[in-house]
Amino acid sequence: MLTRSRVASVGTSFLFLTGLAAAQSVIVVDGLNRPGTHFLDLPAAEAAAVNGDTILLRADGGGYHGVATSKALTITGGTGGYATIIGPAPCFTISGLAAGTDFVLQNVEVLSTGAAGPAISVQACLGRVHFVHVDVYNYSGPPGLDISLCSAVTVRDGTFLGRPGLRAQNTTLAASGARFYGQSGASATILPSAGARLVDCTAWFGDVQAFGGNAWHTDAPGSGLELTNTTLSMTGRSNASRAMSGHLGTQATPGFTAIVPAIVGQNSLLRLDPEVTLGTLGGAAPIVGVTATTATIPSFSLYGVWNLFTMTDPGTSTAVMTVVGFPANPLSLPGVEGRLWLDPAGMFAVAGVLGGYTGFNETMLPLGFTFTIQFAALQGATLELSPPAIARRRE
Repeated sequence: MLTRSRVASVGTSFLFLTGLAAAQSVIVVDGLNRPGTHFLDLPAAEAAAVNGDTILLRADGGGYHGVATSKALTITGGTGGYATIIGPAPCFTISGLAAGTDFVLQNVEVLSTGAAGPAISVQACLGRVHFVHVDVYNYSGPPGLDISLCSAVTVRDGTFLGRPGLRAQNTTLAASGARFYGQSGASATILPSAGARLVDCTAWFGDVQAFGGNAWHTDAPGSGLELTNTTLSMTGRSNASRAMSGHLGTQATPGFTAIVPAIVGQNSLLRLDPEVTLGTLGGAAPIVGVTATTATIPSFSLYGVWNLFTMTDPGTSTAVMTVVGFPANPLSLPGVEGRLWLDPAGMFAVAGVLGGYTGFNETMLPLGFTFTIQFAALQGATLELSPPAIARRRE
């Protein structure tokens, strides 16, 4: 079900369909080798696939092995449940994806069994990488999801556990409905981790929850978020978007206390929706080392399956408009905060409302298409872009 989200301060709304290329073929992977099976495991299917192919993992076919790939593929579990990827880390490596292409991993759970690296690694991708309904559990130490040097990564509706749950560096990232958990301390040298750690990133979080790891003996728990040289817009509904430090827990030495903020960092800017919950430990300030601004942020809603209904509240902005089109690589615009994700060559206006009134629009969606909604606020001479929210039309 598509759920209500909140986005950055908005006035003009942009809606665009994600241009996931039509698959050249569908390759079926089933460990039980039932009728219609092409391969018994994922590595053989990935080796045979070409850009644009979809690899379907039958969810009840047992555990599969992960792959390293640079191909523009869609790897998806079936509609009956999540497919399971299990094995030594890294279970997935996506690297060197070409500009203008998309890699999609969806309806998959990843269980990492080794400490050699992160459960999922995304490196040096000029193309777009999307994670939809992906759960990652890395109990062995490294990050659950590790991203670096990527131009556009989106995460929607997933759980990521590791040390930390998310580590991102030099990346443009948008996450919606995701949960990032840092591991608890395990010894005097394996310390509690932050839920998510972002370095040199531009990121947008909508309805995202980040939890720091719990204490070990006399080690302080982890913060929910660690930010370094990063700009983050964090929005969400009440009780759906939060950053919380870990707890002292049962592994803490009796009588030990700690002071841990929810968000800690340096040289970073945080745009924070007032509805985001911040949880601290020991009376710590909620945010330390990060410049934060807080403002009331209007919302949009997604309803239904066959049709898309968008509802925007422009607040104090001067205009509102809905535009349908195809995506582009995120582009920096001179004088504009954020990035433009809409391809001006492939869009058209659906409706427009001026004067600060709520806009309500209905759009038919092609079957199986993944799409995003992006808002922009026009207030005086300033235009600000929200994170894109990722959704998919279901059968």
